[in-house]
Amino acid sequence: MSMNQKTDSWETEVNVDVRKDQAFKSLITDKDILSALLGGVVPEFKGLRKEKIFECLPLEADGRTVIGRNVEHPSPANGPIYLDSVFDVKSPIEGNMSLIVAIEAQGPRMDGQALWNRELYYSSRLIADQGALFRTKNELYHNLRKTVVIWVKLSPGAKESNTIVRDYRVRCCTDRPDMVWESPLDKTEIFEVNVGAYGDSVSEPVLGMRNTLFSSKIDDAEKVKELMKNYDIDVSDTVIEEAKRMGALAEEIELVREEGREEGRSCRDAELVEFYTAEILKRSDETGRSVEDILPETIVPPELLDAIRKRLSDIQKR
Repeated sequence: MSMNQKTDSWETEVNVDVRKDQAFKSLITDKDILSALLGGVVPEFKGLRKEKIFECLPLEADGRTVIGRNVEHPSPANGPIYLDSVFDVKSPIEGNMSLIVAIEAQGPRMDGQALWNRELYYSSRLIADQGALFRTKNELYHNLRKTVVIWVKLSPGAKESNTIVRDYRVRCCTDRPDMVWESPLDKTEIFEVNVGAYGDSVSEPVLGMRNTLFSSKIDDAEKVKELMKNYDIDVSDTVIEEAKRMGALAEEIELVREEGREEGRSCRDAELVEFYTAEILKRSDETGRSVEDILPETIVPPELLDAIRKRLSDIQKR
């Protein structure tokens, strides 16, 4: 694979990510969509009617758009982080401080440990950056707010699809084997919402809602009807357009990912061809036998045999 091919693939991913971010930001500020996500994922909102959740959301004058906060978190020491959407949300539990809720749409370029570390880092920054809001550390310590970070993974692996993963770090304390109590260090929650396909069997309504919303398998009118009937979600034409864009991007993300797999396979195969070619030439030099005699005795992957034979022929012609 050439450097130009690598650059083209990377630029395609970046382009998909930029369009994904723009569409998702427009989509998630709709009060019906955001309230359904909060009610399906965040413990404080679980089981609440959407009207009750609406009361916790800061709304624009149109009564539908949720007001977000600054999505850039600068830090002189650690540099900025940029989030898709961040909201100040009242807690429905009387006496509790409001929550800081950040929601990210995850594209194709990060998996496994790197993604978990990114989730942890963003969550930690949302906590630490609250220090800029107070004059003294004492004020900060008395007013530190809980943060919730939700990662909506548009194109997860097959095993992850239609799941909600909740991070449960530091949920209990103990100072001896028979003494366990709830931890007071409950200032952060991290969730992964793994989108699946329309019609998939799901364990949580919020997953079915997401799959329906992003699906390209049903037309707009049917989608509006199904969202209202099955999930009590009233969506506008704008939301449907953005959702359609998100669904198309999810499919494009999978195509980019598959192209990456193909590039990876091609790169691996080329490396193996070079390895076996070098081994055969080395044995030929050591034994004085021809490469034509040595090749049939060498155990190589059958699908690479023609490529190895051609590579040997090209070298011998020099």
